[in-house]
Formats: sequence, C-alpha cells, structure tokens
Amino acid sequence: MKGERTLVDSPFRYGGIQHDYDMDVEDWQGVINTRCWCCGGDMTRNVYSKSGTLLKKQYPYVAVFKITKGKHKGLNWFKTLCRACAYDYGRGVVEMDGYTYMNYYEFNEAEYKRSIADDNTSE
Repeated sequence: MKGERTLVDSPFRYGGIQHDYDMDVEDWQGVINTRCWCCGGDMTRNVYSKSGTLLKKQYPYVAVFKITKGKHKGLNWFKTLCRACAYDYGRGVVEMDGYTYMNYYEFNEAEYKRSIADDNTSE
C-alpha cells in the first residue's frame, strides 16, 4: 500500500475479545466501524459478493497498518474491511479456524462448524 500506512500482516476475521465469529457487522454496530476502510462501502446493507450474489451475513475483517510518516510514525492502526477487500490484498486472510486462505472459496464455514459440532458430541 502506498502512502503513510503499510499493511503489517495478513488481514483476519474479527471475532472480538471473546472470539465470537457468529456476530456479523449488524451485531457489531456501534462497536466497530461498519464502513469498509478500503472501498468505503457500507457493510450493513444488501452486501453482494464478487459473484453478484447477495450475502446473508457480512462478517467484519480487520487489517493492521503501520503508520510510516507523521507524528504517529511507528504506531499501528486497526481498520475494518469487508471480506472482498481483505482478500484483495493478496496476502491471504486468517479465517476463524486460524488458517490463512488465499481465495474466498477455500474456507467453508459451514463445514468447519459442522466438524466442531461433531468433535464436541464425540467427547
């Protein structure tokens, strides 16, 4: 990224302090910014994916940027991103399972939640 802020690491899906990844942008309203820092889009209204399909929920992603100029030089900014912008950086995105994915379609959330439920019932 050009300018006075550079991306520090891979963006990640935001789950808050309690790691509650089921809360979407609507649930986080008032706690985090509901506009994407990169594209400026409102993440709370009729969110469409790149394929043109309407998403049922929009989960917030966060990227850490290091400030490289000015009086805040050396500090980090945490900025909220939509899913599309998080993946568009090309560094991969850390999803809720802790793994980094390079493509939107690699991570299957429903399958991951099903595997967790199966692990909890087998114990």
